[in-house]
Amino acid sequence: MDSSIKRALFFDSGVGGLSIYKNVIEQNTDLKSFYLFDHEFFPYGSKDEEFLKQRVLALIQKSIENFGIDLVVIACNTASTTVLPTLRANINIPVVGVVPAIKPAASASKKKIIGLLATPGTISRPYTKELILKFAHDCEVRLLGTTELVYLAESKMHGMQVEVSDVKKVIQGFFDRGEAPDVIVMGCTHFPFLKKEIELAIGTEHEVKLIDSGEAIGKRVKTLLDDEQLYLINETKATDGMMNIYKEDNLKSYAFYTGVLQDYQRELATFKSFGFESLEKFVM
Repeated sequence: MDSSIKRALFFDSGVGGLSIYKNVIEQNTDLKSFYLFDHEFFPYGSKDEEFLKQRVLALIQKSIENFGIDLVVIACNTASTTVLPTLRANINIPVVGVVPAIKPAASASKKKIIGLLATPGTISRPYTKELILKFAHDCEVRLLGTTELVYLAESKMHGMQVEVSDVKKVIQGFFDRGEAPDVIVMGCTHFPFLKKEIELAIGTEHEVKLIDSGEAIGKRVKTLLDDEQLYLINETKATDGMMNIYKEDNLKSYAFYTGVLQDYQRELATFKSFGFESLEKFVM
């Protein structure tokens, strides 16, 4: 196995994390990528916090054991705002989380009125509230939690049409009271795939900038992978349990899922459109 090739795990409950994967790969072209989505418990936005901590930790630890991972990207806002401290306390490789882009939104807002569009889980997490207190204390922050847009994003990624009217029903809450926000944070990795529909739903009546974390995550991953200390971590971590098939092959990207897919071919086509060469069931 060529130890100079870094291996990154991208984790989400669904396919929304592919928005983060796309940004990371654009800035880290030599990466060997493993994408795991926990379809069995999709979506995470409505799941219990303690359940998520145990579930995600178990999946990440097994992935590191199987694939010899150098770095983990939790490509899910809900999971990141819940499990990052637990993961960092229990594994010895870098973990990059995706959290709502509150800081850049607060800096970009001229009105000092920003919206956070996220899952109910992300909206309610103490981590999110701390971000707001720390970086947007001088702003009015309007919170809007939705799982409907998560399902709409998944549908679009699987080739189905999304009606702008359905998106508008969800985001209208930002504009129903007082002056409109001039920046909206897309606080779920699924939502960048609906950026066009969200912009159309907002319309020309309001000037609103949409912000997500993708580009910043790509830069952060590059910084970590360029760190020479990562080579030392790679040499010392156990790899005895790594599946032999992933040691010597020339493939650069693999996708895995938990549970049972209702339409495997549709999911496979989605991942192939992002350059993945395989889609396999993940076994704990």
